[in-house]
Formats: sequence, structure tokens, C-alpha cells
Amino acid sequence: MLPDCSFQAVEKSIWSGRSSSGEPQHYDAVMSGSLTVYVHGRVVYQDVFRHPHWFTFCYHMMPEYDFSWALCSGGHQVDDDNE
Repeated sequence: MLPDCSFQAVEKSIWSGRSSSGEPQHYDAVMSGSLTVYVHGRVVYQDVFRHPHWFTFCYHMMPEYDFSWALCSGGHQVDDDNE
């Protein structure tokens, strides 16, 4: 069950604004490891006491492992509000 909330999503394509199918050379570059796909973002929310919080995340695609995702070495932060 999700709390009563709203969200905003922003989508950017690695295919430079082209269709979601991408270009063959981009696919080949991802598969060969010469191009890495990253997903990063920031989540802002209120806890049950209505205190605002946020965290950032970063993952990168690992096509050599059946397209699984791994944490980036950086890019992860959490607010320091302990309330």
C-alpha cells in the first residue's frame, strides 16, 4: 500500500531524443561495454510525521550479466534530517 502522494518523473533517452528503439550503433556500444547506461535521480518525500526528506541514487547497466543493474560507486546521498 502506498501513502497518499504525488510524484514527478523526468525521462531522458540515451538515444539523443530519437525513438525508444535507439540506434543500432548505440545498442552495439552498450553490448560491447564502450557505452554505459546510467540511471540516476533524486527522490523527495514526506515521512508519516510530514517531515520532508530526500535521497539520490545512481545505477549502471551491466549487459554482461543479463542486463542487471549495479550501484554506481558514487552519487548516493541521503538528507541528514533525523527527525
